[in-house]
Amino acid sequence: MTTKNSILLIIKQNNGISYNALLSKIAPNYSTVNSARAALSRALKDALAFGLVSKQNNSFFITPKGTHDINVEMKNKLILRLNQSICSRNAVEEIDSIIEQLHTMLERSKEDIDLLKAARDSADFYIFDLEQLNQSLSQKISHYSYLSGILSGYIEALKKFNFNNTTQFDFSAENTAKVKKILQNIKEENYFIESNDTELLQQFAAEFNSKVRENNVFLPAASLEKLFEIIQKDFSSNPSKYLTIFFSHLKARFAFPSIQLIAQHNDLEQIIKELEKITL
Repeated sequence: MTTKNSILLIIKQNNGISYNALLSKIAPNYSTVNSARAALSRALKDALAFGLVSKQNNSFFITPKGTHDINVEMKNKLILRLNQSICSRNAVEEIDSIIEQLHTMLERSKEDIDLLKAARDSADFYIFDLEQLNQSLSQKISHYSYLSGILSGYIEALKKFNFNNTTQFDFSAENTAKVKKILQNIKEENYFIESNDTELLQQFAAEFNSKVRENNVFLPAASLEKLFEIIQKDFSSNPSKYLTIFFSHLKARFAFPSIQLIAQHNDLEQIIKELEKITL
């Protein structure tokens, strides 16, 4: 609704409302009280000029013309949308919106008998249509429940066949330290890193006598300690940077605000258990 029609609805629901009471009801919708006051003054000026409200002493009352305007607004906006959504061929896909619109219509109608009449007279759908929609929805739920059961079986099969899996958690100093311990315990002499931080790649390549190829560099396991110092310092709060560490059976990706571990399912399950046991 426009500011004017919102104010008309408030006045209709609180006939004889004062200016200050009106202001207090609309103020939460504005950044400052002054903005709310300016919007209210403009809306009231127009409403009075067009005969939509009347003023007696310091109180405002809705006029028959104002009531008509609200009913037209209800018909043109909410009911029009409901008519279109419920009568659509894709009504089931629009069910969230339909539920929300029905809720809004019924709640407003409880407070205003004229709005109820406008909604009832303007509806192009029948209760039967909603019953048919509900039946279609129930059938779809049953179908999705069936598919969910099948998918659960396939998920278990993929775990059995040890497909790749992933887990992630917050990028924090504690989690970074735990992942560092996991990686340092891997019995491999080398690993490589991939990153969009070209300066970091060049620095480590020069220091550990390696070469940057595209966006990655091959490094000795002894470089992990220094690498994690930089990860904690430069990557832990910078969403524009990422760094991924590759070992033969485990990949650790650091990209704020999360740390992601990727490995075959069985390996990852064991790694998660080891992470849970680590105390710092």
